[in-house]
Amino acid sequence: MRNSPDSGGFGEPVTTLDSMTFCRLAQSLGRQGVRIADATLGMLFHRAAELLVPLYDRVKVLVALPDVVLADETRIDVQDKKKVRDTWMWVFLAQKVMVYVFSPSRSGKTPVAVLGATKGTPLVDGYTGYNKATTPDQRERAGCIAHTSRRFFDAREKTPEVQEALDLILDVCMVEHIARENDIERSPTHREPRQTFSMNALERLKMWLDAHEESWLPSSPAGSAVRYMGKSCESMTVFLERVDVPVDKREA
Repeated sequence: MRNSPDSGGFGEPVTTLDSMTFCRLAQSLGRQGVRIADATLGMLFHRAAELLVPLYDRVKVLVALPDVVLADETRIDVQDKKKVRDTWMWVFLAQKVMVYVFSPSRSGKTPVAVLGATKGTPLVDGYTGYNKATTPDQRERAGCIAHTSRRFFDAREKTPEVQEALDLILDVCMVEHIARENDIERSPTHREPRQTFSMNALERLKMWLDAHEESWLPSSPAGSAVRYMGKSCESMTVFLERVDVPVDKREA
């Protein structure tokens, strides 16, 4: 293994071999001659978190102010007294502000709590938990095309016919790539290729979805991908009129 900048030249990095758990961090520090109990690390961590609460609350306010906000959530395991239970970490990104919000639930309470009654456009996937934060009176929902393409990728191995849908999604992504390469991304000039090439690709994709609506069982990977994108078609066209809205969360 290559030496890390913090390895001291002995071939073993200080932290890269260890997880972020406090017991392993204590072991790593111990190998460097720093003896500290993992319980002490835990106490210091929680104390620092308490001191940072005002800053954390302020960041949550700031992330909801811009017009376009990207949001996602992921499941994480938490050790309970007797078993491991599911919890969720939500992330909200707007311009250069990012905040992580932990919740024991995947319900829509978290996006409502963060976005509140603010106006704008959240870029999200098709999960219904965002519905309460994307009402007509508050925020216009924009769909993330990457979540759709992922479903078609998963279905392609057993159903190669879905490659046609992936090719059309690629056409949309290529418009964004070329705009970025030509330094016109999110500028007024970016709107023209979106209105022509991207719109054409999405129209053809909609025709493909309509033609294959009943081609596969709804429970199959291909059928699931077709139904998912069919429900998301309207939200995934928001970027055509709104040059400031990315086509997916990876482009932010």
